[in-house]
Amino acid sequence: MEPRYQDIAKIMSRSISQTGKLVLRHPSTKGKVTLEKLKAKCIAFFISDFKVQKEEFPSLIKTYKALNNPKTCFEVVWVPMVDQSTTWTEDNKRTVSSTEASMPWYCVWDPSTLNNSFVQIVKKEWHFQGKPILVILERGTGKIKHTNALPMMELWGPAAYPFSINDEEQLQEGLSHVIDSLFSTNKPNMDKWVEDGKIICFYGSHNEDWIRRFLQKIEFITMQTNFEIEITYIGTKRKQQEMPRILTMIKDISKSRVWSEKRILSFWHNLKKLRRPKKKYFSMWKEVINILNYDYHADGWAIIFGDSKQEVVKSSGAKLIKCLDSFTTFRSRIQEPKDFLRFINEDLRVKHAEEHCNGMMVSTSDGPLQEHCMECGRFMD
Repeated sequence: MEPRYQDIAKIMSRSISQTGKLVLRHPSTKGKVTLEKLKAKCIAFFISDFKVQKEEFPSLIKTYKALNNPKTCFEVVWVPMVDQSTTWTEDNKRTVSSTEASMPWYCVWDPSTLNNSFVQIVKKEWHFQGKPILVILERGTGKIKHTNALPMMELWGPAAYPFSINDEEQLQEGLSHVIDSLFSTNKPNMDKWVEDGKIICFYGSHNEDWIRRFLQKIEFITMQTNFEIEITYIGTKRKQQEMPRILTMIKDISKSRVWSEKRILSFWHNLKKLRRPKKKYFSMWKEVINILNYDYHADGWAIIFGDSKQEVVKSSGAKLIKCLDSFTTFRSRIQEPKDFLRFINEDLRVKHAEEHCNGMMVSTSDGPLQEHCMECGRFMD
């Protein structure tokens, strides 16, 4: 007897239609096939609302066109989710038919045959909540390799094939080194700055007034201590249309380094697509992830550090400005860069105790995350 998709049989044959057969149709040929006819391919279930718009899955279309060939045997099947509590109307049928016509891959022939038990699996086990997901089935076995490969496809495209969780973790590890390199420059690089005992600062804001005040404070501290501070503006994901003016302003008033507009846009585009890592691949990873939180603040933010043995100062802009304002009160106790970092952190903790945690839910490709407060470590409300 010809082997069947074992995992798919467990999940779907008892759930989809009375015959246990998932019938598919190709929009170009209108021919009908069963899922088992495609078992020699790497199949991806594109699961979405039946009113999904083409603009919601451009990376999938691009990747499909690149991989739908005899070598990779990659195939996509659209599974439109239908509200089981509503009547399957003629208008709904026309909507599905119209959407199906814009897709280059197979589609479920009749979405109204999707039994409620399967819908519950999609919602509870595959965590479908209305936003499109891409469930990957292993070629030949039907084993579930990933319950949502869309984020990794958006970031890596065809290079992520065959889109398993292991593939994603390997790519994620590689990406950590890319981000690490983003925080280095060639002449000199960050390792050389650390070796020379310099203080390193990355900051971001869309608020020109805050940027001016922050740069003035840093310049004053540099003059008072003779510490070398390598300061670099790496932008923001907010109000990016104002970026050219901000970059010009910084170059005019300060010796601060600035990333190019192209580099800034690329960094923030990739950063917001990162999945939360299961491992800390390099020492600054947590601080990089925290940027997602800090950038929501209206004024600005900064991360200041030395070598790996020293403290890391990380703060929203308004609070950091207050700490830098009080610099003269502890100036006499600062002999080395590590003293500066320690006293700034102590002052931040005092000011934090007087205020409330800045709490929020951060959206990532894994969904909303409850974050620890970056300054006191507690879970935020």
